[in-house]
This record gives sequence, structure tokens and C-alpha cells, in this order.
Amino acid sequence: MIQAGLESNGQTVMVQVQKQLEILLPSNPTTGYMWVEVRTTDLQNLRLDSSDLITDGSVKQYGKGGHQRWLFTAVSPGQSNILFQYQQPWDETTVDQTFFLTVAVTE
Repeated sequence: MIQAGLESNGQTVMVQVQKQLEILLPSNPTTGYMWVEVRTTDLQNLRLDSSDLITDGSVKQYGKGGHQRWLFTAVSPGQSNILFQYQQPWDETTVDQTFFLTVAVTE
């Protein structure tokens, strides 16, 4: 499994067909902020298998952070761009951070 986090922002990762890519980004939903997926290209060569929140404690505890996680499987050769924006989902005008990753899928 290939893993990517904030340290991979702006980079290209290589993933072989049938291998998984895990994207793990720090998030604190108790503040109303979360990573929102904005697709910049068609993701025909990647399949989203799951998306979830991993918390550092009870979600009911205000201020407790965690990570948002996405698991993709590479299904065919090609290249995709993934863009996430860290924002309050109801406020599309204010973006705190962006995360951009190019995924090159190889045989």
C-alpha cells in the first residue's frame, strides 16, 4: 500500500494496478472544518474504496482532532489529479488549506 499525507502535497505518487493508495490528512471536525474532495480530473484509473474519519478521542469532545482517510485502488494505467480543500463545507468561499496529489498508475 502506498501512503500519502500532507508531506506529499503537490507531489506525484506512483501506484501499480491493483495496489492501494491511502491518503491520510489531519482534520478536526469539531471545529466545523473538514477535507472536501474537489476532483480536478476524471478518476477513471482509481476506485474509491472507502472514506472515513479516524479520531484521536471521542468525537463528542470538542477540540479533539483526528485524520480523514481515503482508500483508493488503482484499476488501470493512467494519471489522475486529486484535490482536497480544508474548509467548512457550508462555506465554499473560505478555504484554509489545499492538498493536491497527482497519482500515476502503472502496470
